Amino acid sequence: MLNILVWPDVLDKVIEGRLGDPRYSYNTTKDTTMQRQWTIEARADFADKDKNDAIDQAFKVAAAHINATMALLNDGQKPQVVCFSDDFFSGHQDIDWLGDPLGKAIAAHSNTLGDTPEVSDEMMQTLRDMKGNDK
Repeated sequence: MLNILVWPDVLDKVIEGRLGDPRYSYNTTKDTTMQRQWTIEARADFADKDKNDAIDQAFKVAAAHINATMALLNDGQKPQVVCFSDDFFSGHQDIDWLGDPLGKAIAAHSNTLGDTPEVSDEMMQTLRDMKGNDK
C-alpha cells in the first residue's frame, strides 16, 4: 500500500534535495563536515570572592589564547569564542575576555588629546630639505 502513495525513487530525490538545501541544514558552509565545539568547564566554591576574579582572569587568558590560535588556523569560517560564568544565585555572567584596549588607551591619555605635539628641530630641518629637493 505504501508503494502506491510514495514511489521510492521520488522520495529518495526529495530527501537528497533537502539534504543539500541550506534552509534545512544548520551548517551554512558548503563543506559537509559538521561544526565542532570544544568546552572548558571548571567548578569551584570559594569563600573569598576575590578568588573568583583570579579564575575569571585565567579564563580570559585562555579564551584569548584559544581565539588567537583559531584565528591563525582559520580556513574560511570565523571562529567564535565565548567566555562566561554561572551560579545559582546571580545567574549567567559574561566574561569580557576581549576587553576594550582602544577605550582604555584613550582614557589613559585623555588629558593629552587635542594638544599639538612639538615638532623637533631635526624633523623640521628634514622637511625643509625634502621641500628643497622637490623643486
